[in-house]
Amino acid sequence: MRRAVQVEAGDRFGDMIELLHVLERGSELAAPRLPALSIAQRNPLLLWQLLSLVLLLALIVVLARR
Repeated sequence: MRRAVQVEAGDRFGDMIELLHVLERGSELAAPRLPALSIAQRNPLLLWQLLSLVLLLALIVVLARR
């Protein structure tokens, strides 16, 4: 899409057919998408902090009911 809106005329598509061809077949030329990472892989520290917070809240609830 960046090529379609370039400032310099020479950097844009030559005609509509070329643009349509790229739009229709672009996914074949694009780099493959990386698989989505889980929160444990993206930010393990945040995972453990959230887990600790949940356990702390559960402990507080259990102790408050005694």
